[in-house]
Amino acid sequence: MKRSSNTSLVSATSSEGGIRNELRRFILYDNEIRKRNAETTALRQKRKASEDSIVSYIQSHGLKDMEVKLPDGLLTYRERDVATSITPTFLKEVLLNFYSEQSKATPSYAVRQAETLLQYIMRQRSTSTRKVKSLKRTYSSSQRGGGGSDDGGAGDDP
Repeated sequence: MKRSSNTSLVSATSSEGGIRNELRRFILYDNEIRKRNAETTALRQKRKASEDSIVSYIQSHGLKDMEVKLPDGLLTYRERDVATSITPTFLKEVLLNFYSEQSKATPSYAVRQAETLLQYIMRQRSTSTRKVKSLKRTYSSSQRGGGGSDDGGAGDDP
């Protein structure tokens, strides 16, 4: 299918009616997904407020590990320690501390050693490339808040 310089689809011929219908369906589905995502976001905010209230109750009553049996499973509360992520910045700090503590050399030597090892580690990471094929809809600033017309925002010229 041809594209004009302004990236809109060239007016469809009768043989392209199928793609026009698919575009309309895509827009209708996309609008419905946006609507449901907004509803889901509101529900998550309400659930978070409820969770905060429950956790506050648990903590104020000294309940460390708790299970509540539900008709379809369990609701559990556990407190646990979680380690921080290993990021390049974190690695660099740890390596710098290590080389500074282990050697009586100058701080600049420790920095060079930490940088060299960090670069080596970063080069050893495996990378993979893959092609992702997708159709993405973008919205004008006036449409960011919600739906569109009854036909899903598709006019006569998609």
